[in-house]
Amino acid sequence: MNAFRRLAIALTAVIAAAMLLGGFAAAASATATYPPATPTSTPTSDTGAGTITAANTNPSPGGTDSVTATGFLPGETASFDLHSVVVHLGDSTVDAAGNATLSFTIPSSFSGAHTVTVTGLTSGRVQSIGINVGGSSSGSSSSSGSLAFTGAAVVGLTVLAVILLGGGIAMVVVGRRRTPTSTH
Repeated sequence: MNAFRRLAIALTAVIAAAMLLGGFAAAASATATYPPATPTSTPTSDTGAGTITAANTNPSPGGTDSVTATGFLPGETASFDLHSVVVHLGDSTVDAAGNATLSFTIPSSFSGAHTVTVTGLTSGRVQSIGINVGGSSSGSSSSSGSLAFTGAAVVGLTVLAVILLGGGIAMVVVGRRRTPTSTH
């Protein structure tokens, strides 16, 4: 009985350690970042009345970019915003041809797919274009050329399963070796 108790305590400690390590592996896989989709470099428009273009649809974090939108009322103020987490980039006065242009700095904490939206404050007209902050200029979604990691890290869970299986087998073997003791 004493050997069985020691084995059970040892297995419990091993299982607890394996679960702790497995939890770290699961947490690491949950925080993995994936390459964002590359936005189209074709100008897009929400309203159909005008166009919008970006000087660079793949700017670097902390880098500069310039966006020009058309189709606004001459003289109105156009507001430029960067979306996903809204950051006001600045305002521009629309020229006589209805064009609004703004050069701005991409926040250094931004990466991935975002949208620059230009809103005419008088007309209410909205134009937007997607940009991929930190993306490659070739238009690919990954600068390394390798496939994106889309699975889960299962090594920790596999190790835990093997340890639990081994512990179960050991407990069955030790339990069968025990001979019943008589109380008489």
